Amino acid sequence: MSGTYLLDTQVLLLWRSGADSLGRGAARVLGDDKAKLLLSVASVWEIAIKRSIGKLSLDLSTQEFVETAVAAGISLHPIRPEHAYRTESLPWHHRDPFDRLLVAQALVDNLEVVTGDPRFRPYGVGVVW
Repeated sequence: MSGTYLLDTQVLLLWRSGADSLGRGAARVLGDDKAKLLLSVASVWEIAIKRSIGKLSLDLSTQEFVETAVAAGISLHPIRPEHAYRTESLPWHHRDPFDRLLVAQALVDNLEVVTGDPRFRPYGVGVVW
């Protein structure tokens, strides 16, 4: 399964918490030392916002949480203007702005998304779960 994969925010949270609820494909990708795992800066922003409004609790600060993910081998994937531009032409299968940006990044950069969210597939992005 080696390749380059963009992690959905929820997948990162589940994986880092040690949850057993990941799909088989997701678990395989996350356990593959040859897979390149990317975390969008949009996910960092989403985590920070959810923590600030009380929808997400972590034992670490957002910065520490992200730093531990990076230390575990996950690379941060920047948001570039072409990602934002691509969101403008996306159909409205999904209203979550963070997920729409992940879809745009996957389409622009030809990445598969590791997610259990079925709303990613109608966009035509590769999904691993």
